[in-house]
Amino acid sequence: MRRWLGAPLQVDDGDARMDLRRVWPREQGVLHLEYAHVDNRRLGAQLLTDEHARRRLLHRTPGLDAVEDDPGPPLLVHRGGADRRLAGLAGLAAQPGARVVSHVPERRGVVRLHDGSYARALRQGRSGPAMASVERAGAASDGTFVVPRLLGHDVETSTTVWAPLEGLTLLALATAGPSASVLGEAWRSAGRAVSALHDGDRTGLPHHGPVEELAVTRRWLSAASEWGLLPPRGDHPAYAELVDGEPGPLGLLHRDLHDKQVLVGPQLGLLDLDTVAAGERALDLGNVLAHLDLRCDQGLLDQRSARVAAEAFLAGAGPDRATRRRVAAYRAVTRLRLTGLYAFRPRWHRLARAWDHDLWAVREAARPRRSALS
Repeated sequence: MRRWLGAPLQVDDGDARMDLRRVWPREQGVLHLEYAHVDNRRLGAQLLTDEHARRRLLHRTPGLDAVEDDPGPPLLVHRGGADRRLAGLAGLAAQPGARVVSHVPERRGVVRLHDGSYARALRQGRSGPAMASVERAGAASDGTFVVPRLLGHDVETSTTVWAPLEGLTLLALATAGPSASVLGEAWRSAGRAVSALHDGDRTGLPHHGPVEELAVTRRWLSAASEWGLLPPRGDHPAYAELVDGEPGPLGLLHRDLHDKQVLVGPQLGLLDLDTVAAGERALDLGNVLAHLDLRCDQGLLDQRSARVAAEAFLAGAGPDRATRRRVAAYRAVTRLRLTGLYAFRPRWHRLARAWDHDLWAVREAARPRRSALS
């Protein structure tokens, strides 16, 4: 069996063969992984090089399965949603007709239930703040978007159940080949929705500014370097541009906004609102534009469609001059963060290396050259 970062690229789960899709580096050489099937089923797993830590985890997580595959340490597979920190996930996955559609080990899991609703399992004490974030975002909509509707909440297991939103993601819509006018109107609506979100109440929320954004970016790039996926790098000029530039207007941020977080249907819907924070409005706009850059290089979107989407999105959002001035800096730093993040995805590792090369080639080209006479 072929391996990647020490983990098998495929594992069996019953009658299905699952492919390694996403990897999250953790402390002390631990990798959290997610395997996926073509029908969108997901399977969480962990790879621990320390034998004692591996034994402790197996002892503390009933149902965790150790898959032996020499050479290398065994892969610990969370079959059936077994997870010591997500108390409600296994019970949700065991319901008739249920299917795990996302499992980030020991962080969060999502299960599609038989009636089409979605259940989320979080670590103890996290469901309350997550619900509050969705409620806060919904209160800001002003009719421009909808958020998932809460159907149930179990405090003991920190699980919630949500009604599904109808529609296609902006990415799925774009890949379906709509006319430029249809595509443009969808993205314009998304821009209006983001503008309404930004006008929402941010009282009491944590601030996520340039320093916090750079910290996240550096973590991903450092991890990619430590695991040998990207070359070690210093500070990119985009860092100083973001931190030293004059901040733009603040707003209620999504913080992880991209074309898979927006649904186009009877009403525009926003998803995954757990990360809402107070910060510069330019952050969300730059994040969206950087993801459009990514989709083009992934071959999922052509340049013309990306241009239509970007122009319509900004027209709908209507940022003022101070916000527009900051978008390029956030876009550049988001590209750097995505380089580190996608370096840990087997399918896109080569693309991440190409982005890394191009982004740092720009830095080298901009560096002052020493004169031959000096």
